[in-house]
Amino acid sequence: MRQPLVVGNWKMNGTRASATALAQSIIAGLGDNSAAIAICAPFVYLPSLSELTQGTKLGLGAQKCC
Repeated sequence: MRQPLVVGNWKMNGTRASATALAQSIIAGLGDNSAAIAICAPFVYLPSLSELTQGTKLGLGAQKCC
């Protein structure tokens, strides 16, 4: 059976602080589940979210630019 994948993205809404808070909340709520969970953040937030998500169960991707 394939593993379910749940990915969420948000356009350029919010600030670096709100993106960090959102990612922290998602990480805190992951618990034990069988789905792979990832967020696709705006480009400008990728460096800080990359550090935040390292070593966690939350995956990180980038949004398409166009």
